[in-house]
Amino acid sequence: MSHMLLYIILFIIAGGLFTCTGQPFAPVNVKLLSCRGNSANIKWTNGDNNNVPFQYEIQYNTSYHPDQWVNAKTVNNTDSASILLSPYTRYTFRVIATDGVGKSSTSRHTQQECRTPSARPYKNPRNISSIGDKKGMLKILWTPIKEEEHNGPDFRYVIHFKQRDSDVSSHLYQVYDWKRSSEEFVVGQPYTPYLVTIQARNALGEATEVPSEYLVYSYEDIPKVWPLEVNAIAIGNTAAKLEWIWDYIWLEEQGEMNYIQGELKGFKVSYWCSEKKSVTLHDVDIPLEDFMSGLNYTGRKIQSSFVLTNLTKCNSVQANVAILNNFYVGLPSETIEFDGRGGNIA
Repeated sequence: MSHMLLYIILFIIAGGLFTCTGQPFAPVNVKLLSCRGNSANIKWTNGDNNNVPFQYEIQYNTSYHPDQWVNAKTVNNTDSASILLSPYTRYTFRVIATDGVGKSSTSRHTQQECRTPSARPYKNPRNISSIGDKKGMLKILWTPIKEEEHNGPDFRYVIHFKQRDSDVSSHLYQVYDWKRSSEEFVVGQPYTPYLVTIQARNALGEATEVPSEYLVYSYEDIPKVWPLEVNAIAIGNTAAKLEWIWDYIWLEEQGEMNYIQGELKGFKVSYWCSEKKSVTLHDVDIPLEDFMSGLNYTGRKIQSSFVLTNLTKCNSVQANVAILNNFYVGLPSETIEFDGRGGNIA
């Protein structure tokens, strides 16, 4: 027997004993067997090759994001799967096979869509707050609910708000643009507390989730008060320590409502050379957090301080301190004057 014939016989025998392995072919005939309520049953056939995939990934896209495919489920050693779905959405499906070598390409998607029925929304807007950047207004903010979470037609936000500690009934306002993230209402007083709820609603009714009530505040305005007893203490030839007194009530809600007309955020220290203010003015905003770790109390009075630097070019320095809320600077304190070279003048 020739060597060539022997090789041919051995090759035929080996071909009967072994199967070449490789990446699996994509599944075919992916079909939607049923679409009932919020579930779908999918069936498919293995690709035309000798490998036997042991795992399948079922993916879907939706009418809201047709170019975005989501992994819905992974199953082993089967040719069908049941998938849970969301309300009021159109779905198509595709399948990817996996064996010990790797993954197949994606199958063709199902020709038939699965359309799920409507339901009430499952949740209400999150991150409800207010911002006081517009005078005369209560401006309420929230994070919009994604379109695929509306669960039905005629989606809207239902806003209830009322002034806290008021006997007046809540105001009701509906927002039909689901992309909106804020709404403004005309109100009378600055930095006044309001209680707010925002519900999601569609044609079938309000969200199944119980809405939470949030405390928010109307617009901020210019603070009515300013620091007292501003004084400079020389601490060197190039620096001075500026001290002032303020009231602890400014940290409390009643103080912020009645005096700060907003949230107390800190202080603005202004200082300059007396003879050339326009070219030497320094404005420094100091956050409230810088003072909170070491408050110096005398009864309800708090003493704070800030070090002024780079005073070498000033024979005479003037300085004052004002209050900051989120959007406004209050009137400054009485302006003091001192010797920039180390001695107090006034």
